[in-house]
Amino acid sequence: MLHFLQQFDELYKNLRTKWKHWFLFLFILSLGIFARTWEYRSLPPGIFTDEASIGVDSYSVYKYGMDRNGVTYPTEFIAFGPEQNALYGYMLIPLLAIFGLKPIIVRLPMLIYGILTLPLVYFVVKDNFDENLGLLSMFFLSISPWHILLSRWGLDQNFFPFMFLLAYACLLATSRNNKWFILACVLFALCFYIYGPSYFIVPVFLTCSIWILIKNKLIYRQYLIIGLSIFCLLAIPILVFLTINAFKFNAIHIGPVTIPRMPGQPHFLSASGGFQTNLFQTLLNNLWILLTLLFKQTDGLIYNAFEPYGYFYKITFPFALFGIILLFKKQTLKPSVKNSTFLCWVISCLVFGVLQPVNINRINIIFIPLLICIATAFIWLGDKIKPILPIAICSFFIAFIAFTIDYHGEVYKEMADNKFHLGLLSAIQYASAISHGPICVTDKVDMPYIYVLFVEKPNPNSYLNSMVYIDSPSPFRQVRSLLRYTFGKQNCINGTQTVYVLASDEIPPHLGNRYNYQFFENFVVYFPKS
Repeated sequence: MLHFLQQFDELYKNLRTKWKHWFLFLFILSLGIFARTWEYRSLPPGIFTDEASIGVDSYSVYKYGMDRNGVTYPTEFIAFGPEQNALYGYMLIPLLAIFGLKPIIVRLPMLIYGILTLPLVYFVVKDNFDENLGLLSMFFLSISPWHILLSRWGLDQNFFPFMFLLAYACLLATSRNNKWFILACVLFALCFYIYGPSYFIVPVFLTCSIWILIKNKLIYRQYLIIGLSIFCLLAIPILVFLTINAFKFNAIHIGPVTIPRMPGQPHFLSASGGFQTNLFQTLLNNLWILLTLLFKQTDGLIYNAFEPYGYFYKITFPFALFGIILLFKKQTLKPSVKNSTFLCWVISCLVFGVLQPVNINRINIIFIPLLICIATAFIWLGDKIKPILPIAICSFFIAFIAFTIDYHGEVYKEMADNKFHLGLLSAIQYASAISHGPICVTDKVDMPYIYVLFVEKPNPNSYLNSMVYIDSPSPFRQVRSLLRYTFGKQNCINGTQTVYVLASDEIPPHLGNRYNYQFFENFVVYFPKS
């Protein structure tokens, strides 16, 4: 009887501990969801140029079978001249088919992926290390300003961390069941269609990880062959795309699918241009940019980092370095397959940062492992000095509250209003509705024509032959005129029936008393009196 009571008491204690653990899990998840969804419709306001671009191309492919440049079902979107990776756009299509082309719909997948990343980080770290580190890593990610900003707008490049983490989770599961390796290879190959840095990071990471799996006899030959065969098969279109654009071959059509040739210089070529001059100096400059970025935690872009909070509250990079050192020390004392693959993730990102100049979104794949390393450092410090961990958690929570207040306050809103061109879509829509004549649109925003296409949603066949470029050979092609729209006040013919959509701080033409005007946040529509 005494033995039974002892067993019951032990079971009760385990259940109580587990209950507390899962309560914390749900609390952290709820906190992360709140941070990403509060005022989601209005913050950030408006829509960014790249968001409008991916939305227009996705809608055009769905509705007309071609992107806005007239390319049928492209493996990469031509976008503004250099490529824009297409997978995010294709994943948008079901939502566009149901809800139509709207800013909030373009952003919705990133919100979903951002939220799903939170529990995924927990389970990956729990599988890789332990569940307490998993909870702390999930907490750090849930309150990370970088990841909160990332989850709230539809930049296709920001899909990369989620997809890579999902593939990494499948790779970890390979040691239990080799069938997971096949799915990991599929997901790693799909990363090529999300963001250019994957062209380097994925092959380097996967090569190192496969070598570790083979060395430790954790994968059977047949699964290795099947997985790599599928990986190579899925990677062929992107390899052909790189070849076409590196050697200026013609586009390839396979049925309705097109592997396109870019009219301008692709990103992957322009980013590596420094190697043609001084290799050592280029690498040194890139290293300095990387270290400065990681230490200062900002790249000056309001949509990547909000001062003074950085990607994780400004002062934490030394803790990330300390965490990396702890993991290397652990690897030397007690080698682990999972720990070594995690370090491969970190190293491959750092090497990429030396080879290419980076900003926060270009090296976005590094921040999840950095947050895990920061959590590792605080877990270690908490074991050595008990009060450190609860003090750190309280301090980060207070910093998160301060960030949330400032992020939802007037200062950030004013900066974001300008960057995300608040009011431009409404102004164009209003101008289009009140007039059938020519419309002159400001060129004080990036690529204003994409906002016209976002509003009008025309068939590319209706405007491609008449589209006039200002600088067609340029990597980023500026459009002078499209349909009845002309871009840039200096390019417009000032007729009596012309409607003007101008920035609110832009001086209008001499219209006299013949025109009325209507304000739309940062933009003004000037239209003839009836």
